[in-house]
Parts: sequence; C-alpha cells; structure tokens
Amino acid sequence: AHGIETVWSMGNSMGGYSAILFTDRLPISRVVAFVPQILMTPAMIARPGVLAHRSNILDSVERDLTPIMAKARCEFRIVTGDAYDNDVIHFDHLRRKLADAPHVRIVMVPGQGHQVASWLKSQGQLAPLVAALWTDDREGLDNCSRALERPLDLSLA
Repeated sequence: AHGIETVWSMGNSMGGYSAILFTDRLPISRVVAFVPQILMTPAMIARPGVLAHRSNILDSVERDLTPIMAKARCEFRIVTGDAYDNDVIHFDHLRRKLADAPHVRIVMVPGQGHQVASWLKSQGQLAPLVAALWTDDREGLDNCSRALERPLDLSLA
C-alpha cells in the first residue's frame, strides 16, 4: 500500500531469533542476525545462561528456526562467535540442517562469545560490517576482517 518493496530485519541474541522468525510472517528480504538463538528446545532452555530467562520464554515459541529459514525467500546473514558454548550449539545445528543453503551465509568471529556486536563496535567495525552484510560487499567484509585484532572467518560468508 505504501510502495515499500524491500524490508530488512536485524537483531542480536533473542532479537536475532525474532528477526529470523519474522521472515515467516512478514515479507522480509534480508536478515542480519548476531548470535541468534536458533533452537528453543527444552534442553537448550535448560542450559546455563538461558535458564535464568526461562520464565520469559513461552511454551508456544518456535523450537527450531531452521525449517523457517529453509523455506524462506530471503537472505540470511548470521554473525556468531565461537567462544560461548550455547552459541556454538546454535551454529552447529544451523550448519547441520542448512549446510548447503545458498541463502544462508555465516560470519564467524573467532575468540568471541555472545557479545560479538559489542566487541565489533569497540573495534570500530560494527557499522562497516553491517553495511557490508546488507549489500553483499565481499571487499567490505575483507576490509572489516583486516581491521580487527583477530580476522573474521569468512569461509562460510
């Protein structure tokens, strides 16, 4: 009705979960999600670091976002670290379920935990990274990677 043809969604952590979930409900064309929760299974919710938030998690939540991602008509850009066990579980599940999905690209931030976005901001690279992810600018991703103390793993990007 308003002539809007492109909708992008972005979120961090549970906001990343929502950014992905909304692709099943809204005409979103691209998602950038930082350390998103992909799984909300009982086992995942019971893990340290998540259990404290259990009272805020409804029983009706989507337990696994990979089926939504598999059928979505949008592009997903996931940014995650490798130093927090819970994030590694989400990442491993995503790679198992959507290993060959060309619309899902992943940027790994080695040595970082769940506060990836904050760390990137402290390095002055959050905005350039987001801009590169929005526009699929590989040179921009490479430039961000070179500017960091420890380069990004762009092998899945």
